[in-house]
Amino acid sequence: MNPPFRRHLATVLFVLLCGIGAFRATAQIWNMGNELADVDRYSEANVLRETRNFLEQGLARTYGLGNVYYPGLYPDDGFAREAEIDRISVTPEGIYTHYPPGPEYLALAAATLFGPEPVSRLRMLPIALGWAYCCSWVFR
Repeated sequence: MNPPFRRHLATVLFVLLCGIGAFRATAQIWNMGNELADVDRYSEANVLRETRNFLEQGLARTYGLGNVYYPGLYPDDGFAREAEIDRISVTPEGIYTHYPPGPEYLALAAATLFGPEPVSRLRMLPIALGWAYCCSWVFR
């Protein structure tokens, strides 16, 4: 085998190797619809409520922070289930102040691009970005 061919073969194999995780994750979530993931239902429910709040009321209304008590979505999961418990990180109105809203902004970008439902579609953007980042190492 000549060196350029070997280098291109190695590149293709690396990209495919990086893609295995992304393709597997895509297959797992493809038909989930609006179901929450079993891994962390609590956090995902909070993120989805915050995302819907951003979509309907905008980012500026709550200064870019999400409302984890936003009504109508997953009332049995996340902070909404225990809304009456006093928390340092959640205001009485439901504004979450503990961590910066990174996942919420990513979900908002996906919801803006693809629509808010089904939720399984919102998971595609982080998977695609992760795969693209992994593959970017090839082209450095």
